[in-house]
Amino acid sequence: MLHPASGCFVSFGGMFVSFQVCRARRAIEALMELRPDRTLRRRASGGTEEVAVADLAPGDIVILRPGARVPVDGTIREGEGAIDESTITGESVPVHKQPGAQVFEATVNMHGVLAVEVTRPLAESTVARMIALVTEAQAARAPSERFSEWFGQRYTIAVLAGAVLAFAAFLWLGLGWHAALYKAATLLVAASPCAIVISVPAAILSALSASARGGVLFKGGAALETLARVDSFAFDKTGTLTTGRQEVVELACEGDPDIFLARLAGLEAHSEHPIADAIRRAATARGLSPLAVREARAVPGEGMVGVDDEGVLWAGNERLAARMGAKDAPSERPAPVGDLDRRAQTLVLLGRGARYLGAVTVEDQPRPTARPGLDALRARGIARLAMLTGDRRAVAERIGADLGIAPAEIHAELRP
Repeated sequence: MLHPASGCFVSFGGMFVSFQVCRARRAIEALMELRPDRTLRRRASGGTEEVAVADLAPGDIVILRPGARVPVDGTIREGEGAIDESTITGESVPVHKQPGAQVFEATVNMHGVLAVEVTRPLAESTVARMIALVTEAQAARAPSERFSEWFGQRYTIAVLAGAVLAFAAFLWLGLGWHAALYKAATLLVAASPCAIVISVPAAILSALSASARGGVLFKGGAALETLARVDSFAFDKTGTLTTGRQEVVELACEGDPDIFLARLAGLEAHSEHPIADAIRRAATARGLSPLAVREARAVPGEGMVGVDDEGVLWAGNERLAARMGAKDAPSERPAPVGDLDRRAQTLVLLGRGARYLGAVTVEDQPRPTARPGLDALRARGIARLAMLTGDRRAVAERIGADLGIAPAEIHAELRP
């Protein structure tokens, strides 16, 4: 009979496999949670009805209110607003969408009412493809695992045959059947294939678990083994090489900067945009209280407009400045504001009517560990380090320069 330890090895092997299956199931469930269950569909006769997302078909028109998740991939037909695409692209700044723009399943409509035409059924949507990739990756077996299983099956047959032959040989040599059986069983235990069968899955699982604790996720053992031959790395910018959190970097105005920032924070207090949050944090860091602004409203894709004690106040980008009558040529702005405009950063202008009051630049900062991490890869002989982002090229090139990434390896303004 086999030694009890052999049974333990087999049990541990089954436990490791079950653990991997559970990890795959949890990953898929996390993706499924991004999907809304029901949505509003426009009736052909007018009005809307609440339907299950699974019942949507290409050509249907769904109505998205502020805060609603996009149920399936589609194209905006009516309305405009900002879409938080961080679940799909990782970008922390919502993207302004107009009629004709594509939207992706599981992203969030930040503001504005949108009418979206369904372009793909649920089974072919973005999250469905992500789930298929995760399932395929978890099911894929590393080459060493496949070889281990192939060799283990044949080795097991060889060991069993060898034990039988050893039992017969010992009997032929004159040993009693009890002694011959004992020696053959000893050979069977000593040459047990359990260690071979369990060694590779255990080693891979240990490596995957250790990397996960360090914040690195691999798409299964096959990807882990391939890493030994990798000579190029491509990194997402937002949230990976950078903190993913917008921060106010520079401020320019004509007058008291504290009053300027308090006035800007008062207007942005009515917005939920990440840039507005960065401005409010900057004011708080200076110990400033936002000045009161009333009748504030958002201008989708442009900024905010409100009223304070001195009149109409606006804050936003160049499009909003032009809408409010301000001269939009950088050379015609006050000198401090014009200097900021030449930075490769997000510019927020503050003005009253056609007059500029000042501006701030907002940007995502590189992680403190990003440059040392990239330098460590270079020291290990990695030939190429690339950065991928959906952000503007000017911003991407500035971040890439800070991290020592070659301009040719900076890929900006990418889509999902």
